[in-house]
Amino acid sequence: MTFSKKALLVALMAAVLGFVFWTVPAAAQDKACADDAKRLCSDVQPGRGNLQQCLKAHEADLSAACKDRIQAAQTRAQGAQGTLQACQSDAAKFCANVPPGGGGVASCLKQHESELSAECKAGLAQARTRKRPQQ
Repeated sequence: MTFSKKALLVALMAAVLGFVFWTVPAAAQDKACADDAKRLCSDVQPGRGNLQQCLKAHEADLSAACKDRIQAAQTRAQGAQGTLQACQSDAAKFCANVPPGGGGVASCLKQHESELSAECKAGLAQARTRKRPQQ
């Protein structure tokens, strides 16, 4: 795989995951997990995945609401991976000259929405429904 194809793949993955993915550290800031994070991980320095590791280490002690949030995040991440695969060829076709980062590939795909493959359109439509967690 050439450097430009790798860069495009990385940019596409970042665009899709940024569009869809709600991470476990964000879950810790959410009301569903905030109390668990304070109770179980108060001595953990945030950053570099430390809070995520702490919550994972205490998975058995998490509240049901927090477990539900984390499960929902994992489900969205799996969906994002499917969208990435569905849109990979479209991104290579329409957005090969778009530099990675800053949402450029996502904007490019949106500009070419009428020309995208049915699989990519379906993946992006599903991504939009997964975009925000239920409160």
